[in-house]
Amino acid sequence: KQYKFFLGRVTKQRLREGRLLGVDFLILGLAGICLGTIAKLSDPTFGMPGYIYTIIAVSLLCKIAALRSFSLERLQYLRERESGMSTLAYFLARDTIDHFNTALKPIIYLSMFYYFNNPRSSIGSNYIILLSLVYCVTGIGYTFAICFNPGSAQLVSIMLVTHTVELLTR
Repeated sequence: KQYKFFLGRVTKQRLREGRLLGVDFLILGLAGICLGTIAKLSDPTFGMPGYIYTIIAVSLLCKIAALRSFSLERLQYLRERESGMSTLAYFLARDTIDHFNTALKPIIYLSMFYYFNNPRSSIGSNYIILLSLVYCVTGIGYTFAICFNPGSAQLVSIMLVTHTVELLTR
């Protein structure tokens, strides 16, 4: 019962934030356009830098969006928890609504990336990889949003992505 209540409330809240969601999708599409045009498939690495840039761009953009899901409502969450509302229902409702974004963001990015580039791998395999990346990064963003203040969570997110990419490129 509480899950349905939270689900309705989060849905209404997300509909009010439609402009912000549109901006997120626009930035993701622009990243796909930019990275699709700069990735070169004729080099000996078969466009490997394009994939690394894709990981950086998609993970940063999706993690920052995931931080907004929990970090700005910490006080409201604490009040509801003290009044006896289920924290599991609160989390599951937010996560359920965010799954729409998790499924849609790789499609938006890849549609722009594939329009300007023709990689050798299929769009289906790239979608599954990006879907997994977005899902993992969203969970990491939730964790940082819950554990840190908003400014610190953004800093830790960026530092984690840059450190991970540095390790991958060695």
